[in-house]
Formats: sequence, C-alpha cells, structure tokens
Amino acid sequence: LKENYLEILNSEDFLAFIANYKFTIAFENAICQDYITEKLWRPLIVGSVPIYYGSPSFKDWLPNNMSAISVLDFKDPKSLADLLHNLSNNEIEYNKYLTHKLVDNYGIDNKELKIALERNNKWSRNEFGNYVDEFECLVCNNIQNMNKQKTKIVDLKHYDCPLPIHPIKKTTDHQNWWTKQWILEKCGAKVLVQYLKNNLTINMENFEKSKIDLYVKNQC
Repeated sequence: LKENYLEILNSEDFLAFIANYKFTIAFENAICQDYITEKLWRPLIVGSVPIYYGSPSFKDWLPNNMSAISVLDFKDPKSLADLLHNLSNNEIEYNKYLTHKLVDNYGIDNKELKIALERNNKWSRNEFGNYVDEFECLVCNNIQNMNKQKTKIVDLKHYDCPLPIHPIKKTTDHQNWWTKQWILEKCGAKVLVQYLKNNLTINMENFEKSKIDLYVKNQC
C-alpha cells in the first residue's frame, strides 16, 4: 500500500473502480448504533449497491428503502446470494436499487434525510472536500445561540459499541487488530475521564503512557 493510501480512498480513480461493480461489500469494522462510515457512502455515491453490515440505524440515512442491501435481513448467506444472483440477471429489478441515481432530481424518498442534507448544506459544501472552516462557523454560531436552544444530553445508547464480532461466526477474535484497538481506546476513555474530573491539562505523552499501562494491566 502507498504511504498516503488514506488520501486515495476518495480519489476519482478509486471511486471509478468501485463504480465498475453492481454491488460493493460494505462491512463496518465495528457494529455500533451511530457508527456509519465511508464504506456505505462510497458505493451510494458512485451507483454501486452496498451490501451492508454495520450500524442498526443505517437505513435512517438511506435515500430510500431500496438503496442498499442489509446482511441482517437474510437468514443465511445463501439467501443473500440468491437475491444478488437474481438482481444481477434482472436489470429492471436491479435498477430499483439505484433510483437515487437514475431518477430525475434524484429519487430520495427519505424526508428526514432531505431535512438533514438541507441543514448540513450550510457547512458541508461538497462530498469529500475540506469543510473544517464551515463547520467551525457552525459550532461558533451554535455557541452564541446556546441560551436560545434546548439542552441536549447524550445518553449511553450513543456509546454502546460492543466488542467487534465476526459477521458469520458471531464470535470475538481477541487477536484481531480491531479488537485490540477497541480495548485500547476504552482504556483511553478511562484516562480521559480522570483528566476531566481532576481538571488536568492533557499531555499527550503522559496520556498515551497511562492508556497503555491500563491496557497492559488488563484494567480497561
């Protein structure tokens, strides 16, 4: 892999590569309520149907009910394979999954998505560009209007990411890199809580050391 491989994940060449295929396997690294990544967005953008496994709430963000195929909607891999085979050989049925790309003015039936897109358009100017400046303005404006807005409190369901499990075996591999990273960052969360409770200035070197110490001691 190239050193800058993260930068080419949204390159025109890579998107064109994905667009060659009718379907794209889009499996998230973790199954969490609000964890939806570019693995879903890329194929939607280029017109390849995502075969998705990840956030239970991902359908809330689809253009319509047939924009993606959820692995969890099938009782076994064969049932999913049968559908993919049938769609591959039936252009009319397959195109029903691409109405958000093929219909004039885009076939977006999801009203909540439309509202979110209109709201975020104030600071999100393009699909993959740098919109940090616009986002900072959004945050600044919201801070200025805090007294006028209803207070929002995040509850535990937004932070309920379980240990990663194998999508087929339904087991956790503790030797897997992502599992180790999940546990390590849980240690980091504990360290961060202590910093906040004690009103300490974060020193990244000490922060990382404390995080690794907890990890080694299996105290996460």
